[in-house]
Amino acid sequence: MRLSRSGEFVHVQDEDLSLLSGLTNLASLGLSHNRIANISPLAELTGLTRLWLWDNLIEDISALSGLTNLTFLDLALNNVEDISALSGLTNLMALNLAANSITDISPLSGLTNLRDLDLRGNPYESLPKGDFDVELVFLDSFTDKQKDILQYAAKR
Repeated sequence: MRLSRSGEFVHVQDEDLSLLSGLTNLASLGLSHNRIANISPLAELTGLTRLWLWDNLIEDISALSGLTNLTFLDLALNNVEDISALSGLTNLMALNLAANSITDISPLSGLTNLRDLDLRGNPYESLPKGDFDVELVFLDSFTDKQKDILQYAAKR
């Protein structure tokens, strides 16, 4: 585990998240490129604003639902299917969900601060019209069909 001098950023290089217990004021946490499957210990890290979890074995992200201070979240290259836990993270400005197994992106519809979204490599196919009220500045590598889906679903 590497801790910055200010104590605001931690990078963990193994799958034992118990080391993070009690770090409720931690602002940034890097847990990428590990073999982490269980992220439930992260639920108590309510001060987090930036969280890197890409390239792990994560399926269940329900522990993230209370991390309402998050502005940046990277969950790319995991095994996530259900993203409903993200629906209340209204401070999110950047979200990377690339290369997961997400078929329903409607939980993102209320994330009105979201400006940077990466959903490439996910099999979602539809979204009800009018359910997506965000002003994305950056959409990364969407297929033409997926771009059409987002444009159709956007509130005008």
